[in-house]
Amino acid sequence: MNKKAISTLTLIILIVASAIVGGIISYMLTIAYYVEMGYNIPENTTTLAITGVYIDPEDAASFRVTILNPSFSISNATVTRIAVSPANETNLYEVVETQPPIEDGLVIHRGKAINITCSALQINEKKMSWGEFAYKFAGQSITIHVFSSNASAANKEVTLPYVKLEVIPDFRPEITFESFNITLKNDEKSETNLTITTISLAEPTVNYTIRQMIWEPELRSITPNLPYTLDAGENETFKCELNWLGVSDAKIKITTEEGYEIYHKVALMPMQTYFTIQDVIFDEDDTEHFKVIVKNEFGLAEGITVTNITYTIKNGTTMPAENINPALPAIVPPTGQNFTFTCSWNWHDYRGKEVNVTVYLKQGFVRSIKVTTPKPVILEILNLKDVFKLENKTYFSVNLRNHASSLETINITKKKVEEITIDHSKTSSLPCILKPGENITITCNLGKSWTDYQKESLNLVVEFIGNESQTNSETFVVLLPEKAKLNITSVKHVVLGTKNYLNITVENMHYSAINLTISKIIVTFENQTEPSIMQLSPGLTVAIGSETFIFFPTETAPQGDITVEVITDEGIEASWSGVPGS
Repeated sequence: MNKKAISTLTLIILIVASAIVGGIISYMLTIAYYVEMGYNIPENTTTLAITGVYIDPEDAASFRVTILNPSFSISNATVTRIAVSPANETNLYEVVETQPPIEDGLVIHRGKAINITCSALQINEKKMSWGEFAYKFAGQSITIHVFSSNASAANKEVTLPYVKLEVIPDFRPEITFESFNITLKNDEKSETNLTITTISLAEPTVNYTIRQMIWEPELRSITPNLPYTLDAGENETFKCELNWLGVSDAKIKITTEEGYEIYHKVALMPMQTYFTIQDVIFDEDDTEHFKVIVKNEFGLAEGITVTNITYTIKNGTTMPAENINPALPAIVPPTGQNFTFTCSWNWHDYRGKEVNVTVYLKQGFVRSIKVTTPKPVILEILNLKDVFKLENKTYFSVNLRNHASSLETINITKKKVEEITIDHSKTSSLPCILKPGENITITCNLGKSWTDYQKESLNLVVEFIGNESQTNSETFVVLLPEKAKLNITSVKHVVLGTKNYLNITVENMHYSAINLTISKIIVTFENQTEPSIMQLSPGLTVAIGSETFIFFPTETAPQGDITVEVITDEGIEASWSGVPGS
């Protein structure tokens, strides 16, 4: 017998046998899926089957699904999308990143299988990595859904690996806003070690009214250094250097080398504090001190601790405030009340210049305010509330003082009221010299009645020349008096018939500028809790320079002191207290 012929025949038999066995095995694998799912083998249709889902607990960057288009399908199948649904939800998480890409459809030829790697999902408008999803639903059952444009959908239920990282945040505003601690514990039942690669505050809501500085999301440092591996059952506390002042809420985001994304919500608004510098006061009567007024609106029960106060002058030199009262460190309680620090600094010669005052706080942040010291010349009107008088409407008097702390002797040259320049040519009042600490009263003819201005105040401008022969000016807002004066000249008890009355005499003074209309009388009797009120409608007119009588009814003769108030439509009021005459 020819040995070569026998060898060739044997080889042919082996090849045929291998093909038959391979076909049987392929058929068994395909039929097993349908037997498992309880399906009948479809006829004259195209059907997809998920033959495998591969989820690695140590690689949560993606998962892999194997999809088979069985040989009994009548055509190729086109996969159009893949989705995932958790067991206890009706929502579908759409797979949006795959390899190979699905895009407009991924064709699987009849009798062929394909592996698709899925790395990102989306629900509504929110996109998430597979690592975020795998951690969120760790240890739970999920269903993989494969959809096709020309074949029935395929579904397969699997259980996600159990991975649990306990996150314990520790924010301590009473100590500092510059850092916070996070303790991470890898659950003892976790199916993998976790290597922490990043820790951050994600999706923060920042209240910039509280923060008063830009938000810097990058952590300055983390201790111990990352990456850091936590075996199952192990824990570690990380100190995160990041200023979180003004962050009302956020998510602590943790990523791992294994691909997991872990989010933990924190509500930080109850821990916040609102600390401000309300003002810095340079009192011209005390040039050796300045005051810093701060306020702690809300926050820590024990308050915010001020540790230092500095001031920076225009040339950039920064100096610490000295002899601070109260002494530092000092706690400012969260009462919403002003809290004042008095600081020593002789600023007498540093005038009309900017100074930046900074308050340093134990909790790790600062507050600064830029102010300007008083001018070299401080010109004042000592009778600011009494410049114009109702009794004399065309004249006014100004008591001017060059403050004692002024650095210069000044020469007052001109005064203006609104659009009118006061004519001093017929008097010797201007120009006049005022040394620091001196004052002078100047009476001026306005040239018209101040009542012609339909305003509540007028601008008074005083021009003067200082040491450098430059013309300077100071503008004062001077309130005008009321345009009428109403007096209650007498209150008497009278009986008309059988009834008691108060006879109230009122006078609109002769120097008033307008008539008055009395609309209400209020009388308060001794030992009476509620006043008696009489409305006049229409009102009673009192002409300029005239008197009128008002009869106010009472139940009995008044006993003891009473108070009478007369109110007019024009807002002018008069009051009287005493025992009524008879």
